[in-house]
Amino acid sequence: MTKRLLGIVVFIALAGSCVHRTGHPARDDVRVTSPRGIMGGLVVPGTAQELSGELLAVEDSGYVLLVKDRVAFVPYIYWTVADFPPRPALTIFRVRGVPSGPKASELRSHARFPFGIPAPVMAALLQRYSQQSADTVRFVPPP
Repeated sequence: MTKRLLGIVVFIALAGSCVHRTGHPARDDVRVTSPRGIMGGLVVPGTAQELSGELLAVEDSGYVLLVKDRVAFVPYIYWTVADFPPRPALTIFRVRGVPSGPKASELRSHARFPFGIPAPVMAALLQRYSQQSADTVRFVPPP
């Protein structure tokens, strides 16, 4: 009887843990509700230079954004602060310089293409926006 009761208790505990939900509901996660990446902005502190758009991918040398119907590559060297607030703003990704480690992985997971943009997809994006290649955005210091 004791073994049977113990078995029932263990079964109920395991079954209950299978249906217990933790974290935020899926309906609040942009990665579930939209095929798009998060919107964000890049800023050069101390200047009026800003750039905002959809995060398409996070590459080793820079961000790939969709900015005003243009695919743009933004090298890390030119932009020192990146703010990407997911919808809804559960977390704000503030990155100074090159994203690395867990911050880079988390930021990649919110991009439209978290594992990079495959060549055929990049070609389709460039064709869609009438571009030969992605625009490289550089910071130009004021005179």
